[in-house]
Amino acid sequence: MKRSIQQLNRTLHKSFLTRPVADAVAIYFHSIERRTWESFRTCIRHWMDLGYRVVDPIEFVEAADGEKRLFVSFDDHYRSWHSALGLLEELSLKATFFVNTLPFRGLAEPETISEYFDRIDHHLERVSLSTGELCEISAAGHTIGCHSHSHFNLQHLAPARLPQEILQSKAQLEDILGQPIAHFPYPFGMRRFFSERLRQYCTSHGFRTVSNAIPGLLYKQQRLDSINRTPWNLGQDLILFGPGIAGFQYSDNETALHRRRGVSGERRDPW
Repeated sequence: MKRSIQQLNRTLHKSFLTRPVADAVAIYFHSIERRTWESFRTCIRHWMDLGYRVVDPIEFVEAADGEKRLFVSFDDHYRSWHSALGLLEELSLKATFFVNTLPFRGLAEPETISEYFDRIDHHLERVSLSTGELCEISAAGHTIGCHSHSHFNLQHLAPARLPQEILQSKAQLEDILGQPIAHFPYPFGMRRFFSERLRQYCTSHGFRTVSNAIPGLLYKQQRLDSINRTPWNLGQDLILFGPGIAGFQYSDNETALHRRRGVSGERRDPW
């Protein structure tokens, strides 16, 4: 019954509520396994064919109204990012990688890395980056941002834990790369996992943008310190409704996945 209602809602939206895609589009991915490369090519080429220019976080929030721009980012921590550098070069794509610093290969114990992938519910290639591989991603011209240290639900952490999860993670990345880290997407991405007070905490400690992962905010006015991103599932097909009109296709399990992930981590007194 639930699936039938969801399908009916999609059909009604396609029939009556479809409109051209916004000028500012931000999409994000997690891992990029080799078997998904062709889907990724199709996705990126579609936006480029529509006249979208791939931009970094600052260009995205500061661009003039009416300028078609695409912000492409990846969350969490996967060696598959490094494996896909050639694919990104082929597409002339400069992406942003938001990195958890806990599971670096060569720094973290194997059981810590395994627990991390369990926490983010990742069951494909469970291999993390080395710091050298992250440096190579950065050297290829991609932007590196901080995604916290452990990928806990920040709303459930005591304020005393935030420096370790956010500020020390930021400092670790800056030490590895030798450059400022100025962009942060909060773990799990949905509204209930963050607050305006946490946003202010981040911006007051040197982050220029804070990104979410809430579908359906493409037409919401962008703030200069915020990026509204939409998840893109490479296991699903791109839906084309007409010239310049596209549908974001992500799995029915996306919300459930965020819900499952959201209970991970240590529960503490909320803010």
